[in-house]
Amino acid sequence: AIVNNCLRWPILIDPQMQGIKWLKKKEKDNLDIIQLSQKHWLKTLGNAITNGRSVLIENIGNDLDPTLSTVLSRSVFRRGNVMYL
Repeated sequence: AIVNNCLRWPILIDPQMQGIKWLKKKEKDNLDIIQLSQKHWLKTLGNAITNGRSVLIENIGNDLDPTLSTVLSRSVFRRGNVMYL
């Protein structure tokens, strides 16, 4: 219920991989899985947000890439009828 009804982006810390399995099963046709070490991860993330797809970022270390801060904080602004992130 928390993942479905939260105001912010849900963050899942899952050392036993149970939540990951559940999420992959629940969002199987609407999920993009990325790792920050792969090429073009930012483009994949941008396309997923634009198209309304769910994103699973795997193997995040202690430090997050600074470009993720605007996404995680939902820093959106409206210009006309269009919302930008």
